[in-house]
Amino acid sequence: MFSAPAAFAYPTAYKTQGTGYAESVPNPIHAIREAGAATASRLAAATRRNPRIRALLARARESALKLRDDVVPVEIDKDLVFFASFSGRSVGGSPLAVFLELANDGSRADLRFVWAVRDRAEALRQHPYLDSPRVSLVQYGSRRCAAAMRRAGVWVSSTTLPEHIRLRPGQQYIQTWHGTPFKRLGRDIAGTSAGANGHDFARRYARDAARMSILVSGSQFTDRVFTTAFSLDTMGNERILAHTGNPRNDPLVRVADATPAQARAARDAARAKLGLPRDGALVLYAPTWRDDMPATSRGYRFTVPLDVKALRAAWGNDVSFIFRAHYLMAAAWDLDGLEGIVYDRSAADDVNDVMVAADALITDYSSIFFDYALLQRPMYFFAPDLQHYAQVSRGLYFPPEQLPGPVATTMDELASCTAPDQAGRTDTSAFTREFATYERGTASRQIIERVWPR
Repeated sequence: MFSAPAAFAYPTAYKTQGTGYAESVPNPIHAIREAGAATASRLAAATRRNPRIRALLARARESALKLRDDVVPVEIDKDLVFFASFSGRSVGGSPLAVFLELANDGSRADLRFVWAVRDRAEALRQHPYLDSPRVSLVQYGSRRCAAAMRRAGVWVSSTTLPEHIRLRPGQQYIQTWHGTPFKRLGRDIAGTSAGANGHDFARRYARDAARMSILVSGSQFTDRVFTTAFSLDTMGNERILAHTGNPRNDPLVRVADATPAQARAARDAARAKLGLPRDGALVLYAPTWRDDMPATSRGYRFTVPLDVKALRAAWGNDVSFIFRAHYLMAAAWDLDGLEGIVYDRSAADDVNDVMVAADALITDYSSIFFDYALLQRPMYFFAPDLQHYAQVSRGLYFPPEQLPGPVATTMDELASCTAPDQAGRTDTSAFTREFATYERGTASRQIIERVWPR
């Protein structure tokens, strides 16, 4: 087969001699290549929109990889652990909590680790301890990532993993998930616009659950949600639910159980780590994404409805804000003119630092409030699109009246709420008894003892 030398580049046009001057005409080879690229792009877009084509391609790829595994088997390394957090977008959440517990356990020093990340340099910048002989970093979704999954004895992830990698006998899959669900998931999305936008959530969640050895749960409420969302009931697979609590919440439980002086010291340390002002009230604003607002490229559009200047006028000019965008949002908040008022910490891997640093939380439908409730600090729910989101877009697992804080659908309603202060505490014990039943601050240790018994 002919291939052009690497140094050769096709010209976009030829120079031909016309009537006394050089005339430029299109290069036919270049035109053919452009047409081919455009056709491939249209086919790729059509594939993304058509769930049947996606499912067919996924089955074909799975069959091919199964055949490869049968023909060229890879020996499973029991001492190798594969980690992924938010599909490689961070090194954080419950996978990080489990990793740190394992890495610091001297009795398990024979274990080695692979982290799948999207940005190696950023991962090492935020977590320099990953530069270790015991740790390897691979590009999420790459061939090296797939090879690591095929070889590792245990997988640990906070989101669903690529479907085409089979879990083989002798491997275990720990699914920590990424919070207690408030907005509907998986099979439970059926009947909403999110369930009709071409994504077969029910199939994807069920296929991932079929591989799981452990599905971490923080409460009896979460047990019920995961049973239907992941179709555990139809598979008879409820036994995989682990009543350990969420590993990422272990530090929050410790802060909640600390003395006021210790809690204040933890807050000051988190602010220093994140480069936030030590004094003054800081309110965390952490909205979630909208399924029915896809961006033109990747992610989802979100227009920030919060008027921080109006809130400062009502709550006092000593109130500042931390912004934490959901990882699926396509663009961050334009903070031009809000310097010193709003601090964007969306890129911080450890959301616990952001929560501990804040004196109060404003959110909409993000599951972050279940975790923040452990700190017993004020929470506000600002949801201008509440009716649309709850009834059309995604759906919620319980009515807003059960939320542990005031619900506002307009800025006037939010501004009229009692202002937070630096020492404010809110009694969330009734809420956490129902929605954080298993949170004892020992989740990471419980999982380790279960998966790697001495």
